[in-house]
Amino acid sequence: MENEQNFFKLPHYIDQGRIVMGMPLDVVLPAGIVFGLFAMAQYMMTGVALAALVFYALRTLKQSKGDNFIPLILYWYAPPTISRAIFYHTPPANQRYWLN
Repeated sequence: MENEQNFFKLPHYIDQGRIVMGMPLDVVLPAGIVFGLFAMAQYMMTGVALAALVFYALRTLKQSKGDNFIPLILYWYAPPTISRAIFYHTPPANQRYWLN
């Protein structure tokens, strides 16, 4: 196995999610939506403050509960239409059952 072409090439961080400008997408997207909504309503400073608050709250949640906390909460507690749109490879949470 001295030939490096025989080895598999794996990404450096296989469990890392999507990154936007060096920050995780599931933290940046909600903050961006909050800012965008307030910017369209002509309340830029309020939008910046609330977007920063949302960003900080989501980062704190992810640090204390783990990286997959937000997608898991969406999977288990979001309505089935949203859950099916995001997690199309898994069954909806309302159709899953546990075996004893």
